[in-house]
Amino acid sequence: MKIKVSRKDFQKLMTKAQTVIQRSPSIPVLGHVVLSAGEGELSLTATDLQVFYRGTIPLEGSEAGRCLIPGLSFFKLLRATKEEEIEISASSDEVKISAGKSVFKFPALDPEDFPAFSEVPEQMNPIDSESFIEALSRVQHACSRDEWQGINGVCLKKENDCLVAVATDGHRIAIQKLDATDIALDAKLVIPLKGVKAIMKICKDSALLTIAALKDAFVLRTENDLLNICLLQRPFPDYERIIADSPPVLFHVETNSLLAMLKRVGIACDDKNPYVRINVNGALKAEAWSEEVEAVEQIHVNLEEPDKQITAGYNIKYLLDAFSKATDFVGVGIKEDPPLMFVYENGDLTEIIAPVVDIG
Repeated sequence: MKIKVSRKDFQKLMTKAQTVIQRSPSIPVLGHVVLSAGEGELSLTATDLQVFYRGTIPLEGSEAGRCLIPGLSFFKLLRATKEEEIEISASSDEVKISAGKSVFKFPALDPEDFPAFSEVPEQMNPIDSESFIEALSRVQHACSRDEWQGINGVCLKKENDCLVAVATDGHRIAIQKLDATDIALDAKLVIPLKGVKAIMKICKDSALLTIAALKDAFVLRTENDLLNICLLQRPFPDYERIIADSPPVLFHVETNSLLAMLKRVGIACDDKNPYVRINVNGALKAEAWSEEVEAVEQIHVNLEEPDKQITAGYNIKYLLDAFSKATDFVGVGIKEDPPLMFVYENGDLTEIIAPVVDIG
């Protein structure tokens, strides 16, 4: 194998692959990427056994072949050099990479030892890339960060002509819907959080995105990239039961005004007491306190039920996460017992936040 390739093109490819490459893999080969040179293109494959990635860039005048190179070391090399072109040659003994006057040599490993790329379906469905990435970005904050407790991923489900993305960590539920009339999805599937992050990074600038669901994998294809993500097999919580009991909107408020108040009052929160008390009584009041400071602020809201009074405590981070990417105006409903908070945007439910039992 012997090729010359644009450093800029290769660096873009390797930047995407960094989402998948393991830093300290238990299986050494997973710290490597496979380079495959063929007619007119170079493909790069990386995996951590949960997410498989393959990207391609154009190639001219190459000698076909395959080789394995250390992913992290090669990425550092690309970032360190300013040469416009990189030359790679591989034999049975070594892989040599030349960039101007710099030469790097790596021991040759057998590319056949690298895990095979999973099945790629022939039939894939187009989906609006921007809307899909936006939906994932709006819910991924609610994924559990603990892989052994809670659901560390995003659930996708077809509901009438919409694709619904849902995430929960047991304390909140984030929900987004997007038009997906032509998408075929027969059952719920759960994409692991690492896969969600890979999709957001690799597919974010794609004009064309197609997807397909297999029995145990979710596959995405862009113009030059392919992702195959192993699905989580654990059952997703029954969030629909909670949604079915959604309360009506209690008040409407300008999102920026609400966020600004929460950020100011949140200054009084700390690790011991990361909570804020919300009081609805003719207006909206937020209170927080720590050993050093106490904060109180009140803003005007458009109340649908002016005589209703509710007081409840919530984690300040969950409130900020819920409202930070919301539309200009939101509707908020609060149940009486327990006082779950329901956030609505343009009539659609987008977030449910569990209250704190006792904040003092």
